[in-house]
Order: sequence, then C-alpha cells, then structure tokens
Amino acid sequence: MGPEELVRFVALNEDFHAGLLELAKSPVLARQLELQRALFAAYFTAGRNPSDREVLVDVATQAGLDPVRAREILESGRYADEVRERDEASVAD
Repeated sequence: MGPEELVRFVALNEDFHAGLLELAKSPVLARQLELQRALFAAYFTAGRNPSDREVLVDVATQAGLDPVRAREILESGRYADEVRERDEASVAD
C-alpha cells in the first residue's frame, strides 16, 4: 500500500481508527507496551535471560507491575492456556 492509498484508507475508516486511537490511550495497553519494551531491552540490550523467572519479575516491576502478582502468575502458569489458545487461533486464521 503506497502513501496515497494509505491516506485514502485512513480517511475512509476515520471512525474505526479514532476508536483504536482512543483504545491505545488505555492505561492497560500502555502498561503492556512498557512491558514489551522492557523485555526487549532486557534481552537485546542487557543480554538478560528471558527464561529466568527472576529476570521476568524484575522486568515486570520496572514496567510498573506488582512484583508479587507477577511472581504468582509466573509460578502458577495462570493465563498460559489462554495465551496458547489465542496463539493457536491466530495461526489457524
């Protein structure tokens, strides 16, 4: 899609895009983005092991998440099934 087509697409879908921009302001999404950036920086910049739970708890804390809750989630595997199902569904689509 070239620049002119992109401008036309955005103009035709202004309401849709406006809704996404509002959603992007959500504190939850901002926190997710912060966590993603912190995870990338930990691995690619600092060379930290993303499989190490202590590294993950530290990174989650840096991103503003509760370290106790982050540790509980990592140790329990909570959300793991949901994430796997969502990933499998996106691959199937």
